[in-house]
Amino acid sequence: MVSMLRYDPSAPLSHCPLSHCSLFACSTGVQWEVVPAQTDWAKCKEIENLVGPYDKWCELVGAQPANQVIATAYRNGDYGIGAHFDKAKSIAPSSEVSGVSLITVVKMGDCGRPFNLYMLGEEAPFWSEVVPAGWAIVMTLEANLQTKHEVPMVKDGGIGNSGSLVWRTISDVRTAQQVNKLVEASRRQKKRMRDAKGTRLRQREKRGSSTR
Repeated sequence: MVSMLRYDPSAPLSHCPLSHCSLFACSTGVQWEVVPAQTDWAKCKEIENLVGPYDKWCELVGAQPANQVIATAYRNGDYGIGAHFDKAKSIAPSSEVSGVSLITVVKMGDCGRPFNLYMLGEEAPFWSEVVPAGWAIVMTLEANLQTKHEVPMVKDGGIGNSGSLVWRTISDVRTAQQVNKLVEASRRQKKRMRDAKGTRLRQREKRGSSTR
């Protein structure tokens, strides 16, 4: 199920609250390096005020309440995100007991942005429209896994600021101590990869100089 609706449970969403809170991160998804960029939505009243109405709506449609919101900001049309699907590893599955697991993308900002949906393996989108601020794309986890979604860059770049709030239900819950260990492990792994790449480059340069 993928649908588009006007999401306005408690107040107009035409003005982006991202500039007023500290939910910025450079990338999305469960990448351990960016976990420290997350915070409690109780520290951001603009978002906390939306949680109750969103959860109430989820209850009405038989969906699980959200426990994660990803805030994304696009400075202008030169910024976007390529076609992708959200990996299911850390997202709660849909079930008859708990309800449907939803991924809800609420568009924010001063202007609408194009939003594309692709079937997996297809190059042309089967759905492509400009989504106005305050409207939402709602998809089940299962629909997300069968499709890809994209906020493409706009060629002229001059369309103004925009962004989104993405509501999800996460089942992979870790303690702060566990997260710290995983962050350090991720950093060590990336350092090993950088060191190995540097070694390969030096070896290639050495071989090249020896054959001259």
